[in-house]
Amino acid sequence: MDATAVEAFRARYRAVIHPRYSGRLHALWIAVAGVSVVAVSVAQLHDVKALEWLVLVVALLLGNVGEYAIHVQLGHRKKRWAKLFYQRHTGDHHSFFTQANMQWQNPRDWRVVLFPAWLIIVVVALIGAPGAWLLNTWGSSNAAWLWLASPAPMCSTKPSTSLIICPMAIGYTGVCRAWRRWRTCIGYIIIAMT
Repeated sequence: MDATAVEAFRARYRAVIHPRYSGRLHALWIAVAGVSVVAVSVAQLHDVKALEWLVLVVALLLGNVGEYAIHVQLGHRKKRWAKLFYQRHTGDHHSFFTQANMQWQNPRDWRVVLFPAWLIIVVVALIGAPGAWLLNTWGSSNAAWLWLASPAPMCSTKPSTSLIICPMAIGYTGVCRAWRRWRTCIGYIIIAMT
């Protein structure tokens, strides 16, 4: 996609963003939801054994592999039952951001970067809670709480983990620019909270 087509797509995309959408509130909600799940889970821990800590490691590894598989299988391959995901990822995200232009201009552009606000609830409910129930039933409560704590940060920190996954695609300069933008995003979140 050439620069003119990208700018035309961006203008069309921005024109249909709801007037009340706030990128700062969107980012704040995702951060608060993720931190809350982790805080509640960590508050329940007591006398954690070394083997129980492995649950966290396994959960984070499985989460990353799962997120990558979903990204490739549903985000880059059109499936009839996952049209919305494909459209949002490949159609919107990869048309808004190209290798030549990965910059966002204002926090309203975060709508195409951040996961939908409801996704963190779905992930915790469909992945975190059932896994925690199984671990609590057949393992320990600590293992269950560590499992439950693992998916929320992955949803909350996706913009920064993207910088780790694809630095070769945008090069060192692109990573530095993107990191500066992410730091600015964190600054906006802190300002919004004060």
